[in-house]
Amino acid sequence: MIVNANSTEDFLDSYASSEALNRAESSALTQAQQAVSRNETRAARQSDVEEQISGLKDQADALVEEKTEKEANAQNKKDELEELQASYEGQAAELESRKEDFQASLDKTQSAYDDTAAAIAAIDAENARRAAAASSGGGGGGTVSTGSSWLIPVVPTPLYVTSPFGMRWYPITGGYWMHNGVDLRSTCGSPQYAPANGTIARVIPAAGNSTHGNQIYVNLGTVNGHSWVVVTNHLSAFNVSVGQTVRQGDIIGYTGQTGDVTGCHVHMEVWRDGSVIDPMSLPGFTTY
Repeated sequence: MIVNANSTEDFLDSYASSEALNRAESSALTQAQQAVSRNETRAARQSDVEEQISGLKDQADALVEEKTEKEANAQNKKDELEELQASYEGQAAELESRKEDFQASLDKTQSAYDDTAAAIAAIDAENARRAAAASSGGGGGGTVSTGSSWLIPVVPTPLYVTSPFGMRWYPITGGYWMHNGVDLRSTCGSPQYAPANGTIARVIPAAGNSTHGNQIYVNLGTVNGHSWVVVTNHLSAFNVSVGQTVRQGDIIGYTGQTGDVTGCHVHMEVWRDGSVIDPMSLPGFTTY
């Protein structure tokens, strides 16, 4: 500018023009830099917003998935409850429809108990009459036994008890009933023996004999001042007849599954003075 200036005034004008140009360029550069910075800031903010939106979308998707899963679980539980309710209602309807059958079975079981007790009472009365007659005639009014084996099981020992004496749930009729005897394991066709010396008081076929099936009453008479009767049920066949005298160990019949039973076994009852006692409490009734 100094070389090219023709005068001081010309130099000052040129210098002023250059300074103005420099300022304009500097201002333009500053504005450009500010614009770039603003754009960068805007882009960074846009990126942050997009990341936040993406994160919120992921959260929303997770919530929707969780909600869908919970709704599915709730529907499954609802379906299960409805099925369970339907099952309960079906069972209730079935039980109601079978109520008369259950009652008839219960009445049948009770009637069988009553019939047995009545038959035993009649036998006891006859034993008492005979004992009294024997006493008045100078007899002993019965027999006296001091041995522990005067009364034995109707099947050989050792015994395997499949259902003990006492209260139990009956699988056939339902309900809790007094099990007047003891159930013993015995295969079908196995012989059953007279438990002591006595007389066959009753031989009852299965047909029409309620739950007992083929049944034998062995009257042991009056022993040691007590009237004794042994009953065995569910036999497959008889080997004695009413009024027949038997000796201990004689074959009286064969194990079966007649009457209301679920398999072959021996049901043995011991009645003393009109009441049942637990056969397994007697001497000689040994178990495995």
